[in-house]
Amino acid sequence: MAENSQKYMNLGSHWIFIILILTIMAFAVNFIAFVFEITYSVANLFLIPVIVATFLYQKKGLLYTFAVMILYLCFSYFLSPQSVNLLNAGEHVIVMIGIALIITLLSIALHDSEKRYRLLFETSPAPFIVIDGKGAITDVNENFHELFGYEKDSLAGKNIKELDFIAEESRPEIEKYIHQIKSGETQKKPFLVHIEDEKGFIHTCRFFSNTLYDEWGETEMNMIALLDITDNVIAEKRIKLSLKEKEMLLKEVHHRVKNNLQIIVSILKLQLNRTCDEQASETLRDCQNRVYSMSLVHEKMYRSDSFATINIKEYLESLSKDIVMQYSGIMGRVSVDITAEKDLNFDLDTIVPCALITNELLTNSLKYAFPNKESGHISINFAGKKPPYIFTYKDDGIGMPVDYDPEKTNTLGVKIVRSLVRQLRGEMEIKSNAGTEIIITFPSEK
Repeated sequence: MAENSQKYMNLGSHWIFIILILTIMAFAVNFIAFVFEITYSVANLFLIPVIVATFLYQKKGLLYTFAVMILYLCFSYFLSPQSVNLLNAGEHVIVMIGIALIITLLSIALHDSEKRYRLLFETSPAPFIVIDGKGAITDVNENFHELFGYEKDSLAGKNIKELDFIAEESRPEIEKYIHQIKSGETQKKPFLVHIEDEKGFIHTCRFFSNTLYDEWGETEMNMIALLDITDNVIAEKRIKLSLKEKEMLLKEVHHRVKNNLQIIVSILKLQLNRTCDEQASETLRDCQNRVYSMSLVHEKMYRSDSFATINIKEYLESLSKDIVMQYSGIMGRVSVDITAEKDLNFDLDTIVPCALITNELLTNSLKYAFPNKESGHISINFAGKKPPYIFTYKDDGIGMPVDYDPEKTNTLGVKIVRSLVRQLRGEMEIKSNAGTEIIITFPSEK
C-alpha cells in the first residue's frame, strides 16, 4: 500500500489537474442546481476532490479544502442568499472539513509509516527482496543493487525461483521455500543460497524470510533478507586449511621426536646387550625405560586424532605392558590392573610427568617388590574427572622397610619421582602395609 501511494504521488501535476477538473465540475453541477432550483443538494460532489487532495497532499490538501469551502459558501450566498440555503451549505461545509481533517491525519500517519519503512528498507546493510504470495519480486532495496549489481526494474515481476543468477545447487531450496509460501507454512528456517553477482562472483548468503498477512489471513508479501557470509566462508576455509597444515606439521614433529627417542632406546638396548656388569645393566635398563616412556607419549600423540591430549588409561596400559615384558623372569606372575575415568585425558605437560612417575614406580616394584613370591598384583588408579586428581599406585609385594624415609633417600628413582611430583604441583604420601601404596594428589590444594 505504501509503495502504491508513492507511485500515485509521483504523478505530481496530473493529480493537481484532476483535482481542479473535479472541483470545477462540482461547482458547475451546483450552479445548474441553483439555476433550475433543484431541491436536493449536490454539494457531496466536492467530496471526491477533497478526499483525493487531502489523501495525496495532506496539509496542502486541507488548505485546498478550506479554500474550496469558502468559495462554496460565497457561491451559495451569491446564488441564493436565503438563510435556509446558507444553513444547508454551512452544514455541508462542516461535514467536508471534518472528512478532510480525518483523511489528512490518516494520510499523514500512512506517509510517516511509509517513510520509516522506506528508510529502514533502503538503508538496511542487508540486501532485501520483497515478493508476493506467488514468489514474484515486487521490490528490492539499494543494498541489493550495490552488492549484486542488478537493477530494480530488471527484477520486478520475475519469479524468484526463475532468476538466472541463483546457483543451480540452491534452486531446490528456493523451490521448497516457494512451496512453503503457497501452502501457508509459517515456520521457514534460514538456509544457504549461492548468488552470482553481475561480475560473475559467487556470494554465499544466509536466506531469512518473514511473511506479512492481510486482514483476511492471506499472504500480502514476503520480506527476504540476505546475509552475505562469503568472507566468513572464505576465512573458514583458510582457517581449516591452515589448521590442517599445522596438524600435519605437529604430527611430523611428534613423529620425529618419537623416532629420535626410539633411536636412543635402541642404542641403550644395544649397549645393554654388550654389558656384563649387572649394576650397569640395571642402570641402562632404567634409562631405557625412562626414554621409552617419553617416546611412547609422542607415539600416542602421533597416532591420535587430537594433538592436545592423551587418554591416561590407554597410555598406562601400553606402558605397563611393555615394561613388564622387559622383566622376563617375572612376566606372567605379576598382573597390572589400571583403572581411570573413561574420558580422562591429559595434555603433554601433565602426561609426561605422570608417565615417568609410573615408569619409576612400576620398575621399582618389578625389581624389588616380589623377590620370593610366585605371583603378585599391581594396581594403578586415577580418580577424579577434574582437578585435583588422585593417582594411587599399589602393589602387594614385601613393602618398604620400617625405617624408610623418602625424604632421606638419595636414590635416583626417588629423586626423579619427588621432582616430578613438584613439577605437577602435587603432594605425595607413602604407605607400607601388606605392600606399598603411594598416593599422589595433583595439583595440590595448598
